[in-house]
Amino acid sequence: MAPGPQSPRCSWRSPWSALTLLLLVCTGVVTSLRDARVEIPRAVLRYKDATLRCVYDMEGEELYSIKWYKGQQEFFRFTPKETPSAKVFHIEGIDVMKERSDARKVTLRHVDHSAAGRYACEVSADRPSFTTSMVEGRLNVVEVPRHPPNILGLKSRYQLGEYLRANCTTEPSHPPANLTIYINGNQYVGRERVSHFKTRPDEEKRQRPVVGVSIKLLAEHFGPDNKLKIRCLATIYDVYNKVDERSVELRSSYLVPPNVLETNQPPNEPYDQDMYDDGKRGRYPGGEVT
Repeated sequence: MAPGPQSPRCSWRSPWSALTLLLLVCTGVVTSLRDARVEIPRAVLRYKDATLRCVYDMEGEELYSIKWYKGQQEFFRFTPKETPSAKVFHIEGIDVMKERSDARKVTLRHVDHSAAGRYACEVSADRPSFTTSMVEGRLNVVEVPRHPPNILGLKSRYQLGEYLRANCTTEPSHPPANLTIYINGNQYVGRERVSHFKTRPDEEKRQRPVVGVSIKLLAEHFGPDNKLKIRCLATIYDVYNKVDERSVELRSSYLVPPNVLETNQPPNEPYDQDMYDDGKRGRYPGGEVT
């Protein structure tokens, strides 16, 4: 999975860094590190390795140190003029692969949910400027379902005016998958007829999402072959994208000219998966089921 750059956010974690900057500003010798940013995968599968990159331009100055933090805690430092150059500081839930970490990156081994959170890279130039820049981004650790979603409750044939009622669900995951229903290839967004639910988290923080749909069948719901196709798409960031698709037929006595459902309504917004990290409850339309 290719990591993407995240918007940098600067802050000062160390009082020594802040004091150094203040002194340099007063003496007028401050320069700036250019284009500093972190490249952190938006989502990494649970128990996989994760590489966090720190990108910067020293603008001709020498590097003094690179420091990595999770939250407020430093867990890796690289100081090229010291021996050894790389130092690891223990933090619960983080296992640094020292042999795959250097002045440009740090690699975490077999990340678990406890490794999710905000990470910061602090870049410091050597004398005379001792310029320091800090940038940060977020790492999400996900556990995806083992199988595709499943549409339940359909009959093989329907008549006009009858209600089609069905549910789509996936196995429990962290965060729960976003589920989207499509009718004949178009996203179905009848808000009053689409219900979202989620089960309570299990011991591994996993939840099972459920989407229910109820449609009063009209002639326009059936395609050229007098069939209606219903598809359920399940996604989790860019690491899980699976589909279940079924077809139902119109009873022979109700055959109609071909037509396809169209809609100009706005899409039904999925919940924010980022809010599920660090034990926070995310927004999910609808209620809870046990």
